[in-house]
Amino acid sequence: MLRISALILLLAAIIAPASAGELDDFVAAQMESSALPGVAWAVVDADAVTTGADGTADGERDVTPDTPFLLGSISKSFTALAIMQLAEAGKVDLDQSVAHYLGDFAGKPAGAITLRQMLSHTSGLSTLQGNSAPAETEALSDAISRRAAWYAQQEPAYAPGTRWEYSNANYLILGRVIEAVSGMPYPAYIAAHIFEPLGMDASYVSGDGQHTGLAQGYTPWFGSFRPTEMQWAGLGSAPQGGIVSTASDLARYLQMMMNGEDDVLSAAGKARMLEPASDVSPGYGFGWMLDADEGSAYHTGMSPGFETIAAMLPAQRRGVVVLTNGTSGMGFAETTDLPTKLARIVVTDDQGRYVVPDLPDARYDLFVRGYGLVDSARQSARPGQQLNLDATLAPDARTAAQVYPAAWWLNMITPPAEPEAQLEFALTMKQCYDCHQVGNKATREILPEMRGSSGSSLDVWTRRTGIGPSGP
Repeated sequence: MLRISALILLLAAIIAPASAGELDDFVAAQMESSALPGVAWAVVDADAVTTGADGTADGERDVTPDTPFLLGSISKSFTALAIMQLAEAGKVDLDQSVAHYLGDFAGKPAGAITLRQMLSHTSGLSTLQGNSAPAETEALSDAISRRAAWYAQQEPAYAPGTRWEYSNANYLILGRVIEAVSGMPYPAYIAAHIFEPLGMDASYVSGDGQHTGLAQGYTPWFGSFRPTEMQWAGLGSAPQGGIVSTASDLARYLQMMMNGEDDVLSAAGKARMLEPASDVSPGYGFGWMLDADEGSAYHTGMSPGFETIAAMLPAQRRGVVVLTNGTSGMGFAETTDLPTKLARIVVTDDQGRYVVPDLPDARYDLFVRGYGLVDSARQSARPGQQLNLDATLAPDARTAAQVYPAAWWLNMITPPAEPEAQLEFALTMKQCYDCHQVGNKATREILPEMRGSSGSSLDVWTRRTGIGPSGP
């Protein structure tokens, strides 16, 4: 199995203690079946920590428990912790509006949103809005401020406090509140008030311009993995997804969250973070997802080339961290219940969850598809439901080539720089998309009998691309 849930079985170590050797054997077996490049893990049992690692960090270095990985959305818990610190210091009020702390929001529709609503994803800002900030601001030194100002101009998709919807916008804005109230840049605040007191010496905020050593991220590629081009997140992603840490450091972090002591935050403040934020947010606290049946708190992260999870059973003071430098495929939904012949829609979010979005009411079959994968088993769901889906690496290159999102290939083509050629390019690409639909096997498989007298697959492919899906 490729998706990180194949390694999340380490969560069993929270409930049933296992020796370091047993855990190493388990991880080795999962690595062999998933072909993930690398993994680092840690299991917390009160004051004891067991760590391990396997695979490669970048093709040359071995992964160790001290190898830095991009955490993705686990970063939100750090931002929430910082806000709680400021609240306990009397510098912010969780029920005060964001406009009280950030002048850009004054008199704006989003200005009435409270800090508590942002912490709990009940602000009314949507998932789409959270992923729509201008990309050009990502790497700027004032990216957090610029993006917060951009969000100040957006009108919430829903009335604040009326529904739960995960949105990166909430934690980006909270990152700016931290800067405005503390007078410190976000990376400096997190380092001084969380990393340093906890001894998280290998952790840092991506985009601070002072750290290297990050593991190489990888994505599936025809039965194997290839490096991702993007190897960092700028400050524009820091509060919601840009913290870099190690399995060893995150174990210290989880120990702090479960120790019941007053340290970087009061014991009561930690407990509050791990409780449902409101009736509208029963499954989310402050920066942590909650499972009442299991009594667990957790967060996942998904960034280009990385998938991560940190999970706890606070009452038992047991926790686990799994960090990988490989990602899985895309999620799709199909239905034949509607008048249209077919609806197929990408439905992944930044946490690696597959969520049926706001579609026409129908029964959808959800599955995962991606480079180097075979389709996952299909699961049925309706809009608003959440599912865990598994994707499996293709056993060989030919199988891997059978089904893949063909549009990804077309997106790799660089448009011409000349303005007069761009219109022709766009029209040509539209024709390509018409044929190379996602999952349209007929547009790309070349069987031996199609070669004719030429004996060349390249010749057949050249003719096919000019004729369309009917083939030569």
